[in-house]
Amino acid sequence: MNWKEYITAFLTGILVFYLYSFIQSAPGYMDAEYSYTMGLRIAKCKTFIELFLWKYLHPLRKIPHPGFAYWMPMPAFSAAGGMLLTGLMNFTGAKIGSVIIAGSIPVVSMKLAYDLSGNRFTSILSSSFCSGTNYSYSIDWDWFLI
Repeated sequence: MNWKEYITAFLTGILVFYLYSFIQSAPGYMDAEYSYTMGLRIAKCKTFIELFLWKYLHPLRKIPHPGFAYWMPMPAFSAAGGMLLTGLMNFTGAKIGSVIIAGSIPVVSMKLAYDLSGNRFTSILSSSFCSGTNYSYSIDWDWFLI
């Protein structure tokens, strides 16, 4: 396998997952809302402080309080990175980080299949399967791909 095939798999993965991302126009559930909101705060205000009560984890008198006491910060960092990279301070900009990371799934699959089989066709087939609908959750905010 040469680097051109890996680049092609990566760009194909990004294209496919980018098209998947149009299906989701807003965060769909509570974890996604939290990651999006904190990513927006990081991108706009450069702060990790929550100005809201979330899941009753903190007493009402302790607002504001430090963020990420319950959820891990990586999805919010990805959202903030996408918003800062594109300049879009909305959900479209926030999805860019997840799409780029999801685009690496076909590359990893291709490399793993080639290392295990030594067959170029098998590795390309494996990469194309990973760009399929089974991995549509990879662009979701709970980061099932990690």
